[in-house]
Amino acid sequence: MLIPGQVGIGFRCPFCGEVQIHPLNLFALSGRSRLVLECSCGEYQAEVERQRGRVVLRLPCFPCGEVHTYAHRPALFWSGELLPLVCPHTDLQAGAVGDPGLVEAFIEPLDLDCDHGAEPDYFVNPEVMYEVLAAVHELDEAGRLRCRCGSREIGYELQPDRLELVCSRCGARQPLTAVTEADADRARRTRRLEIGGARGGPGRAGPSGRLP
Repeated sequence: MLIPGQVGIGFRCPFCGEVQIHPLNLFALSGRSRLVLECSCGEYQAEVERQRGRVVLRLPCFPCGEVHTYAHRPALFWSGELLPLVCPHTDLQAGAVGDPGLVEAFIEPLDLDCDHGAEPDYFVNPEVMYEVLAAVHELDEAGRLRCRCGSREIGYELQPDRLELVCSRCGARQPLTAVTEADADRARRTRRLEIGGARGGPGRAGPSGRLP
């Protein structure tokens, strides 16, 4: 199993309210059993430690204000897989651990929620959204995501019920619904994804094995 060895831990500081992502590499705990993470405001934000064969993360929860503990096997924690940090009292998204790019994408809506006064549970189905975004991210990393205009620079916008893929060259857009388990299964089975019409128009349904 290939372990990237670097993850991002992202969540909202309960003291200043800012959303931050802490980069952490595989050797951060070398020679020590515990690592304290501080916010840019100077306040304690969280701590990571090794305990009984697990990587344990403790953080004050922005949604409920209490301190929660999340424990993962080291291979899973360092794998880069997106691991949501859910408040056990409110079921709201408190943050995430995983590949820094994935974490940034999921932490951003938490920031928007606060700015616009929306509910913190931004996504219609967070688990399905995680699956769809992770699948698209894997395609991008493998060079199997592109636009029909020839560009491989594909960005995305997150909406409550979908992931909107956007070509940075021609502006072509293609929505990927992320609500039901069928949406997640379709994303997992996709081997190649090409967006945009022949001239950079809206995305069209592709052959079997591609997301429509």
